[in-house]
Amino acid sequence: MKVALPDVSALADSRRGKSTIASVLLTLISMIGSGFSPLLGQTTSTTILGTVTDSSGAVVPGVKVTALQVQTGLKREETTSSTGDYSFPLLNVGEY
Repeated sequence: MKVALPDVSALADSRRGKSTIASVLLTLISMIGSGFSPLLGQTTSTTILGTVTDSSGAVVPGVKVTALQVQTGLKREETTSSTGDYSFPLLNVGEY
């Protein structure tokens, strides 16, 4: 007795084609995504951090610290924390 099997070559070709298309799309998405990631990391601001200590190395809390941008003359003032730390976040890039 002979049994006729259906021709599955067209189905295999169809699956292979879909797999290839999916691979190409995934590659394109990866390339586009990685191409834009360096742009997302670029900023136009910076932060200055520090700690004020005296000559013996002890931290000095409550001290007024000034950041002066040389090109523009803009000043920002902060007061050191109880641990002598200060922070000037979101400063424009430049010489201080």
